[in-house]
Amino acid sequence: MRNRGLVLKTFVILATFLTVALLTGPGAWALVDPGLTLTRLHSEAAWVVIGEVERVRVEMGSWPNVAHEVPITHAEIRVEEGLKGETDRLITVSAPGGEAADGTEVHVSDTPEFIEGERVMAFLARWPGLQERTMVYGWSHGLFPIAMDDQGVERVLSVANPNVFDGASLDEVRAIIRGEAVDDLMIRVKQAHADIGADRDTDGCQWCGRHNDGVADFYVNPSWVDSCAGSTSQQVDAIRAAADEWTDRGEACFGFSYKGTTSIAYISLSDGKNVTFATNSWGGGALAATWCIGSVNNGTDTEFFDYGVSFCLNPTWGQVDIQGVATHEFGHQIGMNEIYVQGATM
Repeated sequence: MRNRGLVLKTFVILATFLTVALLTGPGAWALVDPGLTLTRLHSEAAWVVIGEVERVRVEMGSWPNVAHEVPITHAEIRVEEGLKGETDRLITVSAPGGEAADGTEVHVSDTPEFIEGERVMAFLARWPGLQERTMVYGWSHGLFPIAMDDQGVERVLSVANPNVFDGASLDEVRAIIRGEAVDDLMIRVKQAHADIGADRDTDGCQWCGRHNDGVADFYVNPSWVDSCAGSTSQQVDAIRAAADEWTDRGEACFGFSYKGTTSIAYISLSDGKNVTFATNSWGGGALAATWCIGSVNNGTDTEFFDYGVSFCLNPTWGQVDIQGVATHEFGHQIGMNEIYVQGATM
C-alpha cells in the first residue's frame, strides 16, 4: 500500500528527455485527447463518483484485441457520493496491465494508478466487449486524487490531466458537475495555497521496446481506414517518420529499425515483434495505447483506436495526426513516461 503525499511545489517533471513539440497540425493529439475538459469528461462518462479505493487486486483475463490472457488490475472503490448516475456503494473499476501471480508484469501506457486508501473523484464508463466491466473514462486523465491542503480545504489534484482541476477545491468542482458542467470550464487555480503536487512512486516502470543493442525493430500494419489517412504506403511512411523523430530531432542515443509491413492487428506480447496498427475500436477517451511485457525479448505493440476518430496525414481541426500520435507511442516503446508540459511530445 502506498499513499500520495502533498508537497508545496508544482508537479515534478519525472522525465525531461524531450520537450520539443513533435506533434504537427492544429488537430494533433497525443495518447489521450488533451481536450478532455471537465465538460467532456462529465458528458461522456456514465458515472461520476467520489469515494475511497479500498482494495486493489490483479487477475488474469481477456481484453479486446489481445491475443492471450493478460493481467488486469481491479480497484474496489467505496462510493461516498455519486455526482452523476446511480451506482452500487462498492464498485469495481478495471484497467489493463499489472503484475501476474508468477511475477510477470504487463504495462499499458497511460492507465490510471489506483492506490489503496486514497480518496478519488472518478469518471467512469463501460468498455464494450468486456463483460460489462467498468473502466475510468479518459484512462489516467479521468481519475483525480482528493487531498486536503494545509488550510483544511479538500482539493482535487490533476496528477495526469493538466487541463482540468489543477488543485481546485472539491466544493467548487462538485458544484460545477452538479450544474452539468455546461460552461466548458478548465479550472485554473492561481492562489498560492493551491500550489499542490502529487508525490508518486515511478520506480520500476520499464518498457520493452528498447533492445540490448539500443535498436528496436518494428513492423507496421497500415490499417487506418479514414479517408484522410492516405494510402498504405503513405501510412507506413508516417509511422517510419515518427520513429525517426527520436533520432533526428530528439537526438536519442537509441534507434528504431523498420522491418516491413505485417497483417497483425492485435496485441501479442510473446511473438517478439513490435507492431503498430489501427483497429475500429472504442478507446474510452484514449487515441492509442502501447502494451509491453517485462522483457526485451518479447513484443511491444501499439494499437490506435480508430472508432469515431479521424486519423489523418495532414490533420485540420477535429482530426488527429497519425505521425504525431505514433511519435508519442514510440516514446513509450523505448521507456518514457508522460510528462505534463505544454507542447511536449510525451
